[in-house]
Amino acid sequence: ASSSLPIVSRPVEINGQLLLDGGLTDSIPLQFMQRKGYSKNIVILTRPAGYRKKPSKFTGIMRILYSRYPGLVKSISKRHQMYNTQLDTIAACEQAGNCFVIRPDSPLNIGYISHSKHKMQAIYQNGIDKAQNIIPELLNWWEK
Repeated sequence: ASSSLPIVSRPVEINGQLLLDGGLTDSIPLQFMQRKGYSKNIVILTRPAGYRKKPSKFTGIMRILYSRYPGLVKSISKRHQMYNTQLDTIAACEQAGNCFVIRPDSPLNIGYISHSKHKMQAIYQNGIDKAQNIIPELLNWWEK
């Protein structure tokens, strides 16, 4: 549900259900798209190659704040494992030639929440530059 992140924003209610950001349970929805029947996928990552997510430092506080939602707490506590498994799936898909992965060459050096227009603009421009540079490679992959 939009970018409704735990702690920093309230859940969004839709049809009587309280929802938080879907990235908590499916951070990189490649397998979702594959189940939908898409055999070639473009995956855009915000972390460079070799990145592995570590366990959250906030699991303890989440257990307290969201004790009424044990499924959410479980998802948050295992999120790093799910994310790293998704990275493994992406690597296998990329190796097989079924995924085209776009990722930054180095860490973005920006937090989850930023109010720095300069930093955000620089990262945005970096993404545009990278995209323009890989268009020939992407088109070649797509036509195979």
